[in-house]
Amino acid sequence: MNALLLFFLLLFPGVIPRVVAQALVDGQQAPAFEVTLLDDSIARSSDIDGEVVFLALLRTTLPSQPKIACAQSIGLLNLIDKEILARFPGEEDLVVLPVFTRRAGKQEIIRLRDKYRLAFPIGLDRGGKVFSRFAGDDEIHLFVIDRQGKIAEVPYTRAFTNEERARYKSSTGKNLPPSRLSLEEAARVIEDALAVVPSGGIDFRPLTFAEALALARKENKRVLVNCYVPWYAPCQYLLKRVFTRRVAGEYCNARFVCVKFDMEEREGARLQKRFDLSLTEPTTLLLEPDGTVLYRHTGSAPVAEWLAGIAGSVNE
Repeated sequence: MNALLLFFLLLFPGVIPRVVAQALVDGQQAPAFEVTLLDDSIARSSDIDGEVVFLALLRTTLPSQPKIACAQSIGLLNLIDKEILARFPGEEDLVVLPVFTRRAGKQEIIRLRDKYRLAFPIGLDRGGKVFSRFAGDDEIHLFVIDRQGKIAEVPYTRAFTNEERARYKSSTGKNLPPSRLSLEEAARVIEDALAVVPSGGIDFRPLTFAEALALARKENKRVLVNCYVPWYAPCQYLLKRVFTRRVAGEYCNARFVCVKFDMEEREGARLQKRFDLSLTEPTTLLLEPDGTVLYRHTGSAPVAEWLAGIAGSVNE
């Protein structure tokens, strides 16, 4: 497909009617799902719990005319790259997951990916469970799932403004169709969802350092200590983007007595000197109940990397 034809498809999507799904209601808890990616790995909803998910249910051909390519889906794949990924570059808490209906074949999806040089993961709904749980049909549907797992369906078209219509009419002498493909609303909903700090993470207890060690001895646990300064961005990243994640809470709360200390306050300043901590680097300490350092993590890291270091130190 050449660039001119792709532009035409993006500009004039109205030739294919949209069927609105009634299966899910905005604000409802998203159903569990798993999707087979093109490299045969599995993307499960349980693995991305606490992240914001943009789930795009797409199709390669029209259901009523299986020999005709679905121009809207092709256009949306390109817009995912231009209007979503370009707007949130490097956003670790955003999962973008286009999923094609089970009627699509793996090889044709690979050809689409390679043709348009798409670098993001693409899934195939082999058993049809994703479409049936989220939409109840084989039409195009776009969903944003927030950190709490609540779902919102977002439109994939935007109406032209009167100004756009007039400008197009004056330059071409033709009338614009009612709308064009757009992920502007999806991007807005994603941005709002990312701004919400997730809940259900690590339960940092209001204890002194001595009290934490005593409780660890009593409960036969180790002590997890977060040492931070409130004005340093990497410290805030850990506090707001890593320690708040449910997967971090589920792992750490059951195993450790968790405490945190501001290194500019009295208790934290003592720990800063005792363990020779830098004020310009967040530090996580995993201690034996006697205060011996078992593991030290310096700097910020995504939740999976941070947890892997903690788990590796205790051979789990």
